[in-house]
Amino acid sequence: WSSDVCSSDLEPTPVSEINRVIRQKIKENNKLIISVKAHNKTPYKSYISVIDQLKMANATRISIADSD
Repeated sequence: WSSDVCSSDLEPTPVSEINRVIRQKIKENNKLIISVKAHNKTPYKSYISVIDQLKMANATRISIADSD
């Protein structure tokens, strides 16, 4: 995985597309809970980019998981 791709339903998703994908999923399920888990070597900037995309998608139920 590159730092500009994440997983959505186990499908690779470019970080720049998270906003669109999550907005659609929230339309389908307004009680959607999104869990964010970053690999311990994920750059902080990439992690923040994902969180920013979720905020732009108006995601309000976000769980931050331990990276183990």
